[in-house]
Amino acid sequence: MKRVLVLTVGGLLAVVVTASWAGAAKAPPRRPHQTITFIQQISRDPLGIRPDAERDTEVEPAIAVDPNNADHVVAVFQESRFGSSGASDNGYATSQDGGQTWVTAPFPKLTITTGGKWQRASDPSVAFGPDGAVYVSSLVLANVLCPSGIAVQRSDDGGLTWNDPVTIQADGNCSVFNDKDWIAVDTNPTSPHLGRVYVVWDRSVSGFEPVVLKLSDDRGATWSTANAINSPTGHDTSAIPIVHPNGDLSVLYSDIFKSKIFSQTSTDGGITFGAPTAVTSYQGIDPPDMRTGVQVMSLSASLDPTTDTIYTVWEDGRFRSDGFNDVVLTESADEGATWSVPRRVNLDAPDSQLDHLTPAVAAFGGVVSVEYVYRDMSVGLNQIVSEHYIQSTDGGVTFGGDMQVGDDTDLTWAARSGDEYKAFLGDYMGVAASAGVAFMVWPNATQPSHQSQVYHQTTWSATIAP
Repeated sequence: MKRVLVLTVGGLLAVVVTASWAGAAKAPPRRPHQTITFIQQISRDPLGIRPDAERDTEVEPAIAVDPNNADHVVAVFQESRFGSSGASDNGYATSQDGGQTWVTAPFPKLTITTGGKWQRASDPSVAFGPDGAVYVSSLVLANVLCPSGIAVQRSDDGGLTWNDPVTIQADGNCSVFNDKDWIAVDTNPTSPHLGRVYVVWDRSVSGFEPVVLKLSDDRGATWSTANAINSPTGHDTSAIPIVHPNGDLSVLYSDIFKSKIFSQTSTDGGITFGAPTAVTSYQGIDPPDMRTGVQVMSLSASLDPTTDTIYTVWEDGRFRSDGFNDVVLTESADEGATWSVPRRVNLDAPDSQLDHLTPAVAAFGGVVSVEYVYRDMSVGLNQIVSEHYIQSTDGGVTFGGDMQVGDDTDLTWAARSGDEYKAFLGDYMGVAASAGVAFMVWPNATQPSHQSQVYHQTTWSATIAP
């Protein structure tokens, strides 16, 4: 059962959410925790016009905060998901007052739904530039899975309006498939590559799936040729670019065939890369009825710019005795050359029958913020899940203050994915951090108000102050 305390602070609505569990055996250990403010629904699928889409669904969010202004936040997500692949369009929600109020809409001219040329969109990723511009990359599809490409849009008013998409990669046949793009921008004033925009993704061709990169030095107007980061005969996915304060670039990714996580670093702004470093094995356990990050060995990674430390998290069963997942974390303080021994983030016992899914991480000033999906499996395939937040204030050494954020999600009304018709919240979730604050974003599925509706899944956000 969840308790919600509503307070009025300076005329603004503040919501402090705490949680309790029926049965002490299932309750994670707790410590005094943070205050959640401005928790609210920030978007609902406005499209609902494609008859073959799962209308009234939003899935797979990402979020970024302006490094120059912690009140400025942009979240992105898929809207009107297709069970087969992709969505009718990607959408955005922008706050310029620290998460109190939001402006939301689909991206213009990205798909045919909003006046664009592509049939579907997916996998949105967002990053801020040093001048406050916002960049979003999207996977775009001409049909169910192919042909495919990558498109980038920029906003020059902080995420309120967007320019037309720039297609940075387009393949005209189904022998190539582009997937799992992620975007980053060099915002470091002393970097020789200040303002450089990076997009990485995995590119499946001729039976292989290497990670490739393109970069732009003119605010996304033109782009370099694709640069293979690793071996062209790799089988890799879920790549994430990390820009260091000195302008070096690290990329983390998962090797599907080897079930391992790797990192590689460039010291020349993404032109060439050093040899891969094996971070650790990936031992995620896929739920039978949910599509989570395990299916694509999804990672979340973040750089603490104040310490130049990379943190990465994923769902992993290596420490469990009950067949479920922990949130597992490792970090590197030397640009990915060496990594700490992986360790559990969540605080429950290894046999608690609690599953911890699709985690996201953000770090700033030695504070490491982790978000994840929580599922009590002691009752079987529980259709009720919830979004949780846990924080470390000592650089990830110890964690405490695990808490539920927002209302429960009922997977009965969630989007579905693939031939197995699994409930789908996303292969990743979103958390971003700045000095003294973290921002979460996640999808929430609840029973629709009309009996004729099959789905009802909206996007929610919370601002968290330590």
